[in-house]
Amino acid sequence: MRLLLLGLGIAAACLAAGAGDVDRMQGVITELHPQGFILATEGRTVVVHMSALGGITMALARGQAIVAIGTLAPDGKTFHAVRLETRKQR
Repeated sequence: MRLLLLGLGIAAACLAAGAGDVDRMQGVITELHPQGFILATEGRTVVVHMSALGGITMALARGQAIVAIGTLAPDGKTFHAVRLETRKQR
């Protein structure tokens, strides 16, 4: 029983720590690829991977302003999106 409670405590702590790790990146799409796109933000470009989205529910186009929500990889060049929004949705 103690082991189960310890496991649940660790899982809850991990989920709470992970909940604050969500980033927002906004910019303009400069290139489209099958599993992602290049997003030009202020002062840099980032590769946005869409594999975690589970299916695209919106059309994307080059030149479109968009907000990607997800996590930035440690290299600072790759962003793993879990949600996409147009600037109007915000």
